[in-house]
Amino acid sequence: MPHRGRHSGPAIMALAASLVVLAAGCATATEEQATTAEQPDAAAEAPAGEAKIRLVERQSFCREYPGEARIYVYLTFRNTGDGAGKANALPVRRYSDGTTNDSVLDTMIDMKVPAGAKRRYHGAFDYDALAHDLIECAVKLDVGDGLGDPIPLRVAEPG
Repeated sequence: MPHRGRHSGPAIMALAASLVVLAAGCATATEEQATTAEQPDAAAEAPAGEAKIRLVERQSFCREYPGEARIYVYLTFRNTGDGAGKANALPVRRYSDGTTNDSVLDTMIDMKVPAGAKRRYHGAFDYDALAHDLIECAVKLDVGDGLGDPIPLRVAEPG
């Protein structure tokens, strides 16, 4: 007798998790291949300039949106170097009930900043709007030299 649509819950969850991991791995590999294929040989041999990326603190801030139960972290970077670079940022949020969230799972990764340019990025993070309010926000940056100390960010009025 044929088996019609009856699968155990744990088996389906394991299969779904495997597909997510496989898909994530494929996307990264494809992206890297496309980037490498687009570079001409002469550019690959030329020495790359150095990126000098810094956070523009007065244009970076956090804002909670209780209606969405999300906190948005807005970051502005400036690269004064002569080479393109990337920044990674780990948002640190402290709440009115004394809890802090600085999970590495929330890291904003590979934010590209071309040479001589300014770029803005934002990330959205879920929180329990009924349990607490955002009172402090900071970001730990990695611009190629590892995560630094937290840089305090302004907490804007709730949206």
